[in-house]
Amino acid sequence: MNNQSPVKMGFLLLGSFILAYLGAEYVHELCHYGAALISGGDPFGIVVDPFGWSYCFSNSIEHPVFHTAAGAIGSSLIGILFFMLLIRWPRPLLLPLLLFGPISLINNGQYWAVDIIEGTGMDACRLVEMGVPASVLLVAGIIQCLIGVVCMIWLMRIIGLTNQPFVKRLIIMGVGIIPYALFGVIWNWAHEVDILWLSTMGWILLFAVIAGYFRIREPEPFEAKWPTIIAFNVVGIGLVVGLLMVISFPKSSAASYPIETFSIRPECFPDVLVCHPMAKEPFYQIMSRDSNPIYALGYALPQEVSPEQVRADLDTLLTQHGYVRLAYSLDDPNEPRDDRWEEETFQRGMQTLCMKSYKQFWVRLLPEVSSVFVGVRYVGNKGVFDDNSVLASAYTISNIDKVLHYADMHPDAFNLIDLDWLRMQAVFKPNRLPPSIMTEND
Repeated sequence: MNNQSPVKMGFLLLGSFILAYLGAEYVHELCHYGAALISGGDPFGIVVDPFGWSYCFSNSIEHPVFHTAAGAIGSSLIGILFFMLLIRWPRPLLLPLLLFGPISLINNGQYWAVDIIEGTGMDACRLVEMGVPASVLLVAGIIQCLIGVVCMIWLMRIIGLTNQPFVKRLIIMGVGIIPYALFGVIWNWAHEVDILWLSTMGWILLFAVIAGYFRIREPEPFEAKWPTIIAFNVVGIGLVVGLLMVISFPKSSAASYPIETFSIRPECFPDVLVCHPMAKEPFYQIMSRDSNPIYALGYALPQEVSPEQVRADLDTLLTQHGYVRLAYSLDDPNEPRDDRWEEETFQRGMQTLCMKSYKQFWVRLLPEVSSVFVGVRYVGNKGVFDDNSVLASAYTISNIDKVLHYADMHPDAFNLIDLDWLRMQAVFKPNRLPPSIMTEND
């Protein structure tokens, strides 16, 4: 490396870093996906965001601790395996794969440690809610970071970077990571996404400083050539642009992902799903895994909005649209539903929080039989609720007989005229009652 331009080496690192970072994100979510399959769940999509939070969508998770922990643990173990196998052949062509291990370890470790310390509510906090001690996750996160740092310094020693003057090391690290990190900061600022990209700058300086204390007498031959450098950057930047297009234009990903997310209300959304006047950060989702889509609306509420007032406003909205709140389960009319406020205390990272929440189910008979679910949650510490949210979803009920059975058991639940109309509709359709209900009626 002594005779090579630091800018040239920086561009090699830039393309390699982008590919390694995106690979680490994808493998992390792929481990969640695999864990869901192994544990009998139903995974159905992965979204990799080059500058924000990446996700794996899954349903019916039978072993949530295994599923939640698999992302960080699985990708870190795969990263260590890649690193140990390839470190024997440190070549520019293998640099993205060599970086994959350290980046996975540092990413996962920082992800867990920051989540525990700040209580951001991501994977580590979910594990705490499932009974895993916060101290164990914090230590595990720190250990992953330290192993990642050791692997990174080991790699830099072997390729001869640690033998370079500090200014040259800083140029290589700066050119190699800062452009991507800086664009991430600008992108997240423009889209109001909370992500810890500024910490990347700190890692750059840390490596540049620490690397000066680790030298090697005879570094491996590591001559970077422009075709390799250009290829890495073109592929890496192309992947970033492609992933951002998928995220920014959800309709283009409808064929790949059954969930479409929008920041602006789609025209096809049901009229009953509207934001509260004080709502902020709303999102709209259409889950179309079959011919009967589910529409979901979620949004946050400011701290000063009263929980009781929000409940009254939502009740008024649904009542005005002709919905009736179910006092019993629609699937089992003998099971009463409790929609009162529930209060509980739980751990989020190292914080002890209290939560006040309720769930409601509503049904409307005209002009079509449809259902609405409403969930309201207020979370805070020491009596101050600072994480308040509403989630509402609506869908059309195709099984009219189920609603009629509910009405037969609870005749006061609906308007009699509406019920007569519904029974007339059912006359022209085959009886689709579940076997258990058919037996009871017979």
